[in-house]
Amino acid sequence: MKFIVPRIALVSFFPLLCSGCLHFAHPVPKCSPEEWRETDLVSDASKNCIYVFLINGPDPLGYCNLTGVKDYLGKQGFTKTFFGHSHQESYFLQKIRYIHGECRPARFVVIGFDSGAGSAQSLARSSTELGIPIDLLILLDPRSCTMKQDQDTFRTISIQGGHTWLGRSPYQLGETYKIPTCSKWEIPTHPDTLQLICHELTTLAAQLPTPPRPRNPTEPLIKPVPPPRETKSQPKDLPEEWNFLRFRDLSDTSLSENPLKNEILFPKKP
Repeated sequence: MKFIVPRIALVSFFPLLCSGCLHFAHPVPKCSPEEWRETDLVSDASKNCIYVFLINGPDPLGYCNLTGVKDYLGKQGFTKTFFGHSHQESYFLQKIRYIHGECRPARFVVIGFDSGAGSAQSLARSSTELGIPIDLLILLDPRSCTMKQDQDTFRTISIQGGHTWLGRSPYQLGETYKIPTCSKWEIPTHPDTLQLICHELTTLAAQLPTPPRPRNPTEPLIKPVPPPRETKSQPKDLPEEWNFLRFRDLSDTSLSENPLKNEILFPKKP
């Protein structure tokens, strides 16, 4: 019985290890809503046209906290951010094709970490071959990449740390930025990395045309008075003794025929 309890605890603890429970090891900086940010320079409508795809490497425990980067970008206003792994490259390609058909002003940014950088590079090339341009490719400590330069088709930025992992140096592709005091797993959530990503996304969103401001219908404080209705007078027949109330034409010759009516309508002066 004493051996069963540890086994049950170990089995129950194993799913937690596979669900990325180590993201707390590299937390992202907190976003204060009162603090001014560079991303506040562009409107939310422009940010909604920026689609970011994060592709993680062999990190089932979530130790690099790439999901925290996704949440951080969402708090910065870039809510169209998607997270996945290398085996979801074909799914992301289908999603890019769908978004490109539904939202013409859409701009696409692909970010890959470790070996996920190779999948991000392959995704960017496949999308470009389909006629869907990728505006920016960001590689975080890139591995499993090809050394073919893609600067003619899409812009590439690689961010590297100051320490190697298992004696392997990352690839240097496109514009290279180095963070000397940063290890491999600290690159995605490092403040310099997040600042660079937000700067590039903000610059990309600022290039989009500003959408027209919607005109809300105005409501008057006082309801307008409806115009008067056009009605035609339809006089009814009156008895003979009440006909003097009707309008009489002075040129009517029938008045001279009845002297009584003349006295009533035109009394003589005394």
